[in-house]
Amino acid sequence: MGTRPGEVVGVIYGHVEATEFRFAMRGDAAVKRLDYISAEHPSGLALGQVVDVDRLSQLSFEEAVQMRQGQVSAAGDYISCKVKIVGYRDDRGLLQMPRSPFKAGTEVRRATANLIQRVLGLTSDPEKGAYLGFLKGTESPVVLDINSLVQKHVSVLAKTGAGKSYTVGVLIEELLKRRVPLVIIDAHGEYTTLSSPNIEPDEIDRLIKYNLKPKAFHGAIHEYALEKPSGGRKRLQLDGRGLEAREILDLLPEKPSPAAAGLLYQAINELKKIQPNYTLKQVIDEIGRNPSNAKWPVMGAIENLEATGLYSDNGTGSDELVVPGQCTIINFKGILPEVQQMGVARLATALFEARKKNKIPPFMFVVEECHNYCPQQGSAISGPVLRTIASEGRKFGMGLLVVSQRPAKVDKNVLSQCNTQIIMKVTNPNDLKAITASVEGLTTDTADEIQRLDIGVAMVASPGLAQPILVEVRTRQTRHGGRSVDVLQNEEPEEEAEPEPEVRTLPPPPVYVPPAATEVAPVTHHEVRPAHTVPVSEAERPLLEPKARPWSPRKEPQEPLPPLIDGEVDDTPEAPTAPSRPSPKAAPVAAPEMEFAEDDEEETRKLKPPPEPEDVALHRVVARVGYSTHSPREAMAKVRELSKNVPEMSPDDYVRAFARVARTYCYPSHPECGPCPILRTCRLGMERLGRGEVREGKWGQRAS
Repeated sequence: MGTRPGEVVGVIYGHVEATEFRFAMRGDAAVKRLDYISAEHPSGLALGQVVDVDRLSQLSFEEAVQMRQGQVSAAGDYISCKVKIVGYRDDRGLLQMPRSPFKAGTEVRRATANLIQRVLGLTSDPEKGAYLGFLKGTESPVVLDINSLVQKHVSVLAKTGAGKSYTVGVLIEELLKRRVPLVIIDAHGEYTTLSSPNIEPDEIDRLIKYNLKPKAFHGAIHEYALEKPSGGRKRLQLDGRGLEAREILDLLPEKPSPAAAGLLYQAINELKKIQPNYTLKQVIDEIGRNPSNAKWPVMGAIENLEATGLYSDNGTGSDELVVPGQCTIINFKGILPEVQQMGVARLATALFEARKKNKIPPFMFVVEECHNYCPQQGSAISGPVLRTIASEGRKFGMGLLVVSQRPAKVDKNVLSQCNTQIIMKVTNPNDLKAITASVEGLTTDTADEIQRLDIGVAMVASPGLAQPILVEVRTRQTRHGGRSVDVLQNEEPEEEAEPEPEVRTLPPPPVYVPPAATEVAPVTHHEVRPAHTVPVSEAERPLLEPKARPWSPRKEPQEPLPPLIDGEVDDTPEAPTAPSRPSPKAAPVAAPEMEFAEDDEEETRKLKPPPEPEDVALHRVVARVGYSTHSPREAMAKVRELSKNVPEMSPDDYVRAFARVARTYCYPSHPECGPCPILRTCRLGMERLGRGEVREGKWGQRAS
């Protein structure tokens, strides 16, 4: 039988001190570790916490042996609890510690919710702060001060699977309710689900316990990425105009030599005289005019910087990213670590400068996987600016929330500046040592407690709290996007409302193919439209059949179509041609053979582009089919990966088959989609077929 708050649970006995004592637990009290108790002291009613529970028995060794033989019965035993004193509040409301020992024989009671909240400094009203959850073992809400969170920085540290991202989602929900702007560096694309309500049945039931219900922040979540805009996602481009030499050097992964850096300073000084808002391209051109051989390393580094696509002449403004009541997610999923660091460095610098000039409102800057951007060892381009924000951001209203699963790898200067620490289960000894070194108020006993935390329970240390407390983190109101993948996939997939889901992704920008040196041809850019819906049955088919389909001659003679030259009809009369002779039989090869109608050879020859590298041609075909690759090398790797679905063909033969499609049908401009053998699995071809721009024909034969 348990006890209610305020009821007696035991009596103090034995050796008693001012800061700790032991009490003998009453038989039906059921006191457990970490429970809160109260005891009267001459200075006032003090709050304590049970840190250890022992069972004392009078049974001796000899009696235990006799019990096994059935000679004696078991002797009585007693429960002893060790208590550490938290303190009491004086008449001024200040937390004080007793300076004299408690009296033996004093009754110990289970602490009431009011005493716990008053002594620990908890806010009882969830509407006045960030409602994190319940104090472990009680139903007392834990509400953190919003100003303290934003002005004095927060860190969330935990091992993988301990509920770290889930807890961060709870904090973000609370900040959005108070209309605090947020900018989130999302390394894994976990926070886009903030716009969707929590629909998990078991979690909806648990929300009732916290007096909450599912909620979605429709219209408050804006996602940016480095890829082309799609599905509500916007393109992130940072302002690359007028960068100082120092800023460019800070963004380079490897620092150039003093001579090369001097060329950069010289080039920028010359550009400032002509145009203040110069671009990176103009900086490269200006350095290239210098005859010194020291220019090549710095030119190459700046060209790589420009090639990331992060910087633009018309970048995304800071006022677009930081808006009251809005959450901006920077989705870096699938982006190279070096590019992520460049993006974080430039973005954090721009936002910090804008905040110092009061161009944007106070906001919280959330950095997931912080150990990648400000490591303790090694160097990262984004490290210096994050250290600056950690030490100076509170003066200007730019809060920092760092999240990491490896506290030992995070810069200690950044961790030590976070006054609010939310720590979940951590077992790595190095991580534990780093936590105890950077968090005030943590003892060796507390560090041991961190290793024993349950999933979903956090230890919270904050300036407004009397001591670190354990919190049962509340259930999220929005859908959690960081769930682990079920490897076994035992659950049956849910039936979709639409039987044919989208299976393609948007391709990268079209590849520019230069014209031949002897002719001047206009540059044609293909307009890529949103991905169409492809049936799963079609999407799972190999892009190329393993065996060639022989083309059969037309049964009825038809008037050939006039040839096209750069998309225009050639009305000039053709010279008489010699009678065609049958093509010799092709030698058997592993890759599919594609035969062509002889009356179309002249048309095909006129439409063929100048010779181009094979990997560039593959990049174009893969992009038009619907796969997202960022370079010809990635496209080549994608084709070899697809060859695994056709075991009867070698990867090299499969690559050659794709190259043959590029040379024969998939030209840079005016592609021949109708007779293309991969039309039915090509996104671009199906779009043109649906719009009536082409008609499907047989392999090697134009549609009439």
